[in-house]
Amino acid sequence: MLRSSTLRTVVAALSALGFASLAALCLCGPAQAYAPGGDGWLWQNPSWPTPSAVSFVNADTGWAVGKRGVILHTVDGGKTWGSQQSGVATELQGVTFTSFLAGWAVGSGGVILHTTDAGISWTAQHLATGNDLTAIVANGDLEAWAVGSGGTIIHTANTGASWDVETSGTTERLDAMARSSDGSLWAAGESGTIVHSTDGGATWSPQTTGVTEELVGVAFATKTEGYAIGADGAILRTADGGTTWAVTRERGAGWQEELYGVDFTSPLEGWAAGTGGHI
Repeated sequence: MLRSSTLRTVVAALSALGFASLAALCLCGPAQAYAPGGDGWLWQNPSWPTPSAVSFVNADTGWAVGKRGVILHTVDGGKTWGSQQSGVATELQGVTFTSFLAGWAVGSGGVILHTTDAGISWTAQHLATGNDLTAIVANGDLEAWAVGSGGTIIHTANTGASWDVETSGTTERLDAMARSSDGSLWAAGESGTIVHSTDGGATWSPQTTGVTEELVGVAFATKTEGYAIGADGAILRTADGGTTWAVTRERGAGWQEELYGVDFTSPLEGWAAGTGGHI
């Protein structure tokens, strides 16, 4: 059973979700699946363009980004949202906050935005690539990685003062990133692609998934146990850090919709979300 204390995790599980069916949701009591007006879920629609990603630093404070450079901010768990000025008009596709003050947003055309004042102001950073950027993860306030089209992976170790392009070994679009507790990194994307790094992104190695569908979400529950999700409701699992991946939920089993976001709070407890309002 989900609890209100798990709002941050549920929101994080939707962080890569295109929200085709969900505008914004608040978990306010027991619930097992989303349905408009269903028990436990409150519909939150702040009347903004379709969001692409969200990031929460606790159960109350979070940011959402989307089309036309939209950035929204909530301090009450999503009951109300306020607009922030991004300074760009392109689609923002990824966002991460490492504290109440510091965060990044990335998007189409290689846009990188950074804030140190909770989004009151956003500064454009050096564009290391003109490729679209789709997701970003961070390690504290100094270090971050972003992925995108053409197999793009970029990295900063100085709060974004400079970004370096890393060699991913793939030209497939990368849609999602994960970082485990030991600092290992994974990026997942088109054609069942997953690449892995154990040295902070200096080198990346391909992992064999056995699928060709696009993977749009990846998360690790422990240093070695992870899940990747994607087209037709497929869920892949690894117990050895990605050396081997196996389909744990067959594509099309139960529903045909894509899964977009996945997150875990413990080795046993996690959520996946996708089109059709499925959680």
